[in-house]
Amino acid sequence: NRVNSLCCGAGGGVRGAYAANSIGMARRRLKEAEEVGAEIVLTECNSCVHNLRNAKLRSQKLQIYTTSQFMRSLLKGR
Repeated sequence: NRVNSLCCGAGGGVRGAYAANSIGMARRRLKEAEEVGAEIVLTECNSCVHNLRNAKLRSQKLQIYTTSQFMRSLLKGR
């Protein structure tokens, strides 16, 4: 959340104008998530999902979803 984390770098035209910076910002967010033991990153922003997935390293096991994608995955498991 905004209290404990910052922007992933996808919004406001940052990704289009400063792609390398945008990926760097997203990688920092993913590192923060790993440091607190998160397994899943949820966001309502499709741009964030796209940016975070592109920045994710192969070694990272984090799953990245919009909230609706995550809820759908839970319902399919029933």
